[in-house]
Amino acid sequence: MKAVKVPHLLIEKVAAAIMVLFGMKDRDWNSFRKILNPDFLERLRCYDYGNVDPKVLKEVEKYTNQGDFNFESIYKINKSAAVLLRWVLFV
Repeated sequence: MKAVKVPHLLIEKVAAAIMVLFGMKDRDWNSFRKILNPDFLERLRCYDYGNVDPKVLKEVEKYTNQGDFNFESIYKINKSAAVLLRWVLFV
């Protein structure tokens, strides 16, 4: 996904939801590409699910409550993004 210059809108939504969970202020595609480094998977794996601020969850709901923000729709576009979507929905 890092090589994608201009992603599909649904992929951008997945990235934005992850950036919300990571507490990032900038939620544009270039900011997301910067965090796609070797530590990214470790950040996902070590994320503290039990201590997510309710305000952060409310912000993520702006994405997760959209009708097209679902595994099937995103899987058709990009399998990696679909896996990341599952992570977001798990939180």
